[in-house]
Amino acid sequence: MKRLAYALFAAVVLSAVPAVAGNNALDGPRAFGIGVGGNGWTSGLSGKLFLGGNTALQAIVGNCGWGWYYDERGYYRSADTLCAGADLIFEESGVGRGPIALNWNYGLGGGVVGMGGNSVGVAFNGVVGGSLQILQRVELNVEWRPTVYGGGGGLSWALFASGGNLRIYF
Repeated sequence: MKRLAYALFAAVVLSAVPAVAGNNALDGPRAFGIGVGGNGWTSGLSGKLFLGGNTALQAIVGNCGWGWYYDERGYYRSADTLCAGADLIFEESGVGRGPIALNWNYGLGGGVVGMGGNSVGVAFNGVVGGSLQILQRVELNVEWRPTVYGGGGGLSWALFASGGNLRIYF
């Protein structure tokens, strides 16, 4: 885990060095970003692809199981299921231009989720968030993601689900 942290830090520093700040927080070299993060039900590898203008597709693939589930042996944490999710988001300019900017976004998404044990379901969510852009190459974002889950025995919801990502843009 320590090596992964060092590698990610080195990648952030090396990719930010050649960056040239544009006139607007949404202008410039940002087209595709990759990093690590979570979306409320999955933590793992995340990506964001700008489709044109302020529209982007963000996705994540990783482990599910941000909860404790009960079985006959007692409580255990479920993190053995592969899950995936995607969101269509619209990013808007916020405060700042040039090397440092605060932006905000909104959108809708969904995915395939582990519901505990061997159950798999689907999730649908809204997205409202903010991001800190550094040199238009590094993004740190936090999102509120109210979510409805289906499968594994019924419907459930998470009004206060949240997520966040650290990404490097190429």
